[in-house]
Amino acid sequence: MSLVVVDAPPVSHLATVLAVTDPSLAVVRFHGRSDATWDAKATSAAERFKYYYDDDELRAWVPRLEELAQQAERVHALMNNCYQDYGVRNASRLRDLLSAGY
Repeated sequence: MSLVVVDAPPVSHLATVLAVTDPSLAVVRFHGRSDATWDAKATSAAERFKYYYDDDELRAWVPRLEELAQQAERVHALMNNCYQDYGVRNASRLRDLLSAGY
């Protein structure tokens, strides 16, 4: 079973544990970092995870993802910041940063 590495807001109290527990697959899930919307009860999931990662935040993940890739055959990075096209745009940018070796 693969541990899911999480990037989430501080208010979530979810630790970001960078570990591979299954050498065939490492999974990272990006939830955004909005403390204000994390516990929102009367909103949609898209509103709850309304967060757009900037380049510095994504760039900081490049060495982490590369470290996971050294320990696992595959690494899946899942963008759960599902407001409008934030996840798609962030995934595309993260791919570019990984390709550029940042």
